[in-house]
Amino acid sequence: SQLIGPQGTPQTLLKWLRAWKQDTRQKSALIIGPTGCGKTLLARLACKEIGMGDRVLELNCITKKTKKVLDAIRSAFLCRPVSYYAGGTASARQQSTLPFPGVIIIDEIHAIEPNGLSGLLSFIRNSRVPVICIAGDDYNKKLTNLSASSLLLRMLKPTSAQVADRLSFICIQEKLPGCNAGSMKA
Repeated sequence: SQLIGPQGTPQTLLKWLRAWKQDTRQKSALIIGPTGCGKTLLARLACKEIGMGDRVLELNCITKKTKKVLDAIRSAFLCRPVSYYAGGTASARQQSTLPFPGVIIIDEIHAIEPNGLSGLLSFIRNSRVPVICIAGDDYNKKLTNLSASSLLLRMLKPTSAQVADRLSFICIQEKLPGCNAGSMKA
């Protein structure tokens, strides 16, 4: 696996996703961290890693009103094509035959309207698929019930040294010219 992150966060998310059908006590995972630390990328890569990369319903609470988020989730459980609830042109919707369920990723969950959060929590409690929620604000009181019932994963922004180490590793693995163990020092 190429997933990296603080204190085993990627491995914990992968373990949870792989065991989800056998152990559904935690119906959702909540990834919390500052903007730009890779929360959404981690969720997408973890889904891909377990073979569900093409079965992800990804919603964003900032770009969609809560009603549209909940409608998209309801549509998913009617096994409509992914493009039906992901948007796109009518012809693109007709071409897609990919049924759901898979994994639901709800980004910017801290921005959900207060009246929609209870509906979303109800859905998560009864969900037949894993739900990964992503938030940038871990002090938001709206998220108290969600964080109490979810696998909680905290991410930190990587330091310059961590980024340099990772870039150096990639350069060496890809045998790029001019790369050596000390060429990327922060």
